[in-house]
Order: sequence, then C-alpha cells, then structure tokens
Amino acid sequence: TNRYGLGYQLMTADNLMFGHNGYGGSTAFADQKSNLAVAFAKNHYNQHGTGGKVFSKLWEVLGVER
Repeated sequence: TNRYGLGYQLMTADNLMFGHNGYGGSTAFADQKSNLAVAFAKNHYNQHGTGGKVFSKLWEVLGVER
C-alpha cells in the first residue's frame, strides 16, 4: 500500500522517511531520523530499473524497517 503526504511517498510507519520513485528506476528519498537524503538517477532508462535494489540494500545497511 502506497501512502502519500504533500505529494511524496511516505516510506515508513512513523512517516520520517519520504521520497518518490521516478521513471526507469530513478529514486530519491530523505530520512529525517538519520539526517540523510539520497538520489539515484540513471542516464540510461529501461523497464528494469535497478534503483529499488540499490535502495533496498541501503535501507538494510541503515537498519530501516519498512
């Protein structure tokens, strides 16, 4: 289930992480808890985006529970 606040996806239950997926696997998010903002932009778009895999691993390293 996707939840939105002010146009951004709310990514955690406490609403401290928000961002949005873009076309072709580009993604950006900000985590207020860790004071971190990250963007992943590609210069070659395709239907098999890799941004999700990159961010899943990053969230795992940060200990983010989604």
